[in-house]
Amino acid sequence: MGTKMKNSLGIIAIFALVSACGGGGTSTGGGIDPDVPPPVTLQNADGTQQITVIASNGTPVNVTVTSSTLAQLNRVGATEQTYAAILADGRIVGLETLAANVPTSGTFTYNGTSVAVINDGSHFYDLVGSATATLTMANQSSDLDVTLNGFSGERTAVVGGATTNGTFNDISITWQNAEICNSTRLCNGSVNVLGTAATLSQNATSDAAGALYGPSANEVGGVIDVVDPGNLEATAGFVAAQ
Repeated sequence: MGTKMKNSLGIIAIFALVSACGGGGTSTGGGIDPDVPPPVTLQNADGTQQITVIASNGTPVNVTVTSSTLAQLNRVGATEQTYAAILADGRIVGLETLAANVPTSGTFTYNGTSVAVINDGSHFYDLVGSATATLTMANQSSDLDVTLNGFSGERTAVVGGATTNGTFNDISITWQNAEICNSTRLCNGSVNVLGTAATLSQNATSDAAGALYGPSANEVGGVIDVVDPGNLEATAGFVAAQ
């Protein structure tokens, strides 16, 4: 079953926020570390002065764009689009769309990449997959539906530690009925994890947040965190472009 967002949930260590001052620095920490090339190189959207790093509880940290900042990011492996990227530790970094340039009507389809780590009680998964998203804007309202699937990577048995590399097409993570908050941020909605040995219970809680990136919502990115104590845990990040 899906779980409704609980905005009060604290950020977990896998999405430890970047700290920066002066030339800017990036904390890489532990967490999602998929084998994905290349290092991130972000282009600056018109009028955008800051890179924004977003964690699953929606808390952003802004880092001024300087040659030193970009040099730091270039040393961190990432899965990237043009204006947004998944850093190797699972956070989303990007150049947000200016509020005045966010479309007010239309349906926009995005395709891109996702990473995820999942523990379903039987196996621990470290995965890379695809991401699809549909954003609908009409009558001053918005609706975003995201599906992460097509996963491949490593599966390790919780008991015994046997490891298998392969594709895991039965697994998907969805974020449904999210909406635009605060002009360019994405919030609310419900999250579900499908195709694993465990299914989410009534005790599950989830956090998800994202943003629109590029000159005119050219790209979308977000992070998802699900905790179902003693049953299933999952964290994921995605970036996708029109």
